[in-house]
Amino acid sequence: MIDDLVYVPRAVVQHCFNTAPKGIQIYNRLGEPSMKLWGNHVYYGTSTASPRTRNALTGDIHPTRVEDISIGAKLADALPNIDFVMPFGSSQDVDSNVADLYEFETVVHNTVKPVIFCGYTPMGVETVFEMAATVAGGKERLKKRPFIISYPEPISPMTYPEEIIDKMYVSADWESPRLHAVPVSWEALRRSPFQGAWFRCLPKP
Repeated sequence: MIDDLVYVPRAVVQHCFNTAPKGIQIYNRLGEPSMKLWGNHVYYGTSTASPRTRNALTGDIHPTRVEDISIGAKLADALPNIDFVMPFGSSQDVDSNVADLYEFETVVHNTVKPVIFCGYTPMGVETVFEMAATVAGGKERLKKRPFIISYPEPISPMTYPEEIIDKMYVSADWESPRLHAVPVSWEALRRSPFQGAWFRCLPKP
C-alpha cells in the first residue's frame, strides 16, 4: 500500500479475467431462461431506492410504502419491454433493519421476471438468498437457475466500505451474480432516463 492506495499485481488481475465466467444465463422465477449476460445483449428494468413516491392517479407525494413497491412490481411484470425488476423504492412503513426483506418479498410475489435486490446489511443479503432458495425449490436449484442478482453498491470512485465487501462475500458464497453500478458513473454514461436501469454486457473475448 502506497499513499493509501492498494496496487494489485497485473498477474492477479489477469488471472481473475481468465477464470471468471464469460457469460451468465439469468432465469425468471419459473426457471425459464430470461437474460443472456454475454455478447451484445441489452436489458432494461426498473430502478430503486426512492424514499418517496408520487401517486400516479392523484399526483400526491408520500413516503414510499411496501404497497407502492408491490404496485410497481405488478406494473413492471405487465410491461413487455421491461426485462428485470428492482424494488423501485425504499419502504418507509416498516422497520428499516428488515426493509430489504419486505421489499424482496413483495417484488418476488408480484413478478416472475428476474429480480435485482438491494440488501441493506450482510445479514439481509443472506436472508434474501434463503428466501429466494425457498422460492426456487432449494439452494442448488437457485445456483443452477439464478433469478436474482444482488446489488452491492460501492461509492464512486471505486470505494468499497467494509459492509459492502461483506455483502459481496455473501453473494460469492451463494455463487450468485452481482451488479456493480456506481451511481455517478452510471449517470454519466446513461442513454436512458434514470428510471430505466440498464445492463450492457461486454462482448466475448
